[in-house]
Amino acid sequence: MRSNERVDWSECSLVEVKPGVQSGAPVLRGTRMPAEAIVDDFDYGVSVAEIAEQFEVLAECIEAILSYAKSYRIAHRVDKNGPSAFASSKHEVRTFVETGLALTA
Repeated sequence: MRSNERVDWSECSLVEVKPGVQSGAPVLRGTRMPAEAIVDDFDYGVSVAEIAEQFEVLAECIEAILSYAKSYRIAHRVDKNGPSAFASSKHEVRTFVETGLALTA
């Protein structure tokens, strides 16, 4: 993703930011996997199954991250021209507790 297409992960329960992990970049909770790497890989044509295998996490977790990113992009009309001033600021993602998913296989 280009810098003007970055997702704000602050409201995503699947993602955390720790200063000592990946230089403070948002990562998948409990891992060192940058959330943007998941989205970038998918945007470049890597399948969910391949990303899950590459990072050793469940495909459902990858799908949830991609769903959040898609929801954010739609809500904020993020595209090559940047976010829209008229976009909504609300989007939803279900937590692992709600879905019963674990991070790793």
